[in-house]
Amino acid sequence: MTAPDASQNAPIPLHPVFRREGLGYVFTPESAGVVLRADHLHRTAHEVTVELLVESLLPPTPGLVSLSKFNLSSMVSARDLAKYLTEVVPTVPWRAYLLEFAASILGTERKGTPFQMAGGTAPAVTQTYLLHPLLAEGKFNMLYGPGGAGKGQLAVLTAVLVQTGTEVLGFHAEQANVLYLDWEDDFGTLTGRIQAVSAGLGIAAPYVHYRECRAHLASQVTQLAGYVVEHQIGYIIVDSVEMACGAGSDDSAYQNRALRLFESLRTIGNFTTLLIDHVSSNDAKAEGPGVTKPYGSIFKFNEVRWAWEVRKEQQAGSSVMNVGLFHAKYSNAGYHQPLGFELD
Repeated sequence: MTAPDASQNAPIPLHPVFRREGLGYVFTPESAGVVLRADHLHRTAHEVTVELLVESLLPPTPGLVSLSKFNLSSMVSARDLAKYLTEVVPTVPWRAYLLEFAASILGTERKGTPFQMAGGTAPAVTQTYLLHPLLAEGKFNMLYGPGGAGKGQLAVLTAVLVQTGTEVLGFHAEQANVLYLDWEDDFGTLTGRIQAVSAGLGIAAPYVHYRECRAHLASQVTQLAGYVVEHQIGYIIVDSVEMACGAGSDDSAYQNRALRLFESLRTIGNFTTLLIDHVSSNDAKAEGPGVTKPYGSIFKFNEVRWAWEVRKEQQAGSSVMNVGLFHAKYSNAGYHQPLGFELD
């Protein structure tokens, strides 16, 4: 006669903790001493699978218990994994936990985004700023202009102000952790720019989260989503859009790449974004502001909510650059007057 399987009859805890973390889910049953993490969710016509990591916090051997592909919609998968887990940690009702976790994930995925009632007598939502007036909070923001116009230096200025929550030069910044995604330069270049900008402002140089990128942004969604949650990132700079979109050839592919970039950013999480973009060689020769648009697909400009066109004047041989920012697109708030900077 065999001992009963503890995983079949034990009650499910009254208040299990289930939450989304990055692109995956975490389940920490109350007082159970175990953690279940599901990542890399994959759907086919007949099943939904995840990469399931199971950890135990219980003595005598706390640590990783299992890492496997798990079919959320399969009773057989739950039964087999529960049997294995019970052999390793027999005091935990594994089958009940696995079924509860699978049902919670499937239920959340099927709900999608919530339906809401707009309008009525509720107060209208007004535009708030992460950095007034340069960055609309929680929106896609853009700086675009010719190469060498000072976009990178201005992006670093926003990173320093936001990371430190500094009010200077007439700008008011809400403090948030910054992540700089860099396809253009490298770690040393950004470090030098942060130190130079901070010295110019008379403040201590902050640490800014940084990643040197090579692959297109859509291929990094899972890694970025986890990092954003772990480090509570509130502001992401994408330098630059063309490189982040990845390679393409015809117009249709180009539009798809642009839309894929914005969908990837939405998937990663909720934060304020600054997209740095270029203009065509013909637009770079334009005499005045208000004429140019970001290079390539119009979908990029359609998707952003807040955009500034960057133009510069610089004498040959001079280290001083006069940079003008012209408000090119806005929503939920009025137009802002042009801004001028002198960068040395």
